[in-house]
Amino acid sequence: MAVKEQKKLTILKGNFVGMTKPETFQKEGLSAIQRSTVTVSTDDGQTAYFEARKKMIEAIKQLNLKPGDAITVGYVLMGTEKFGKVYNNLFINSIEKR
Repeated sequence: MAVKEQKKLTILKGNFVGMTKPETFQKEGLSAIQRSTVTVSTDDGQTAYFEARKKMIEAIKQLNLKPGDAITVGYVLMGTEKFGKVYNNLFINSIEKR
């Protein structure tokens, strides 16, 4: 049996734009999940939208980030395909002020 390898974080340096109000959703048979969308812009004008879950939402709140703050985000790619549609899921696993 193969051991599942730990996903490596991809690092992005950019500026905090904002975070949506956390929402709670529940999948059938699973416990409720809290999530929020975090928007980050880069110096060359690109924009990324990351999903943050409960622990990261709390970490972001503790950092007291304001729009324009320089940050470094570590994220994983968790792309999925459902009913013929593809989704580029980007999940924040670490964030820090620079």
